[in-house]
Amino acid sequence: MTGWQKKFGLAAEEIGSLRLLDEVFDEICRDYEVMLEELAKGGDAALESDLAETLEGLEGEIVKHLTRLGAR
Repeated sequence: MTGWQKKFGLAAEEIGSLRLLDEVFDEICRDYEVMLEELAKGGDAALESDLAETLEGLEGEIVKHLTRLGAR
């Protein structure tokens, strides 16, 4: 289980199942994973700020989809 899965209170299996059910949710999760990887690489402060803002927006989308899918 990744840290972001723990953040949303779901096990890897639950996330995987939900991703299979909803293409849009899967795409949002992929984008979120990519942004987390980029943030982990480090870099300049402006880039990190942009990545953090993007992650915040994706987190909101994930929560919205989890609510809609009945997982939250």
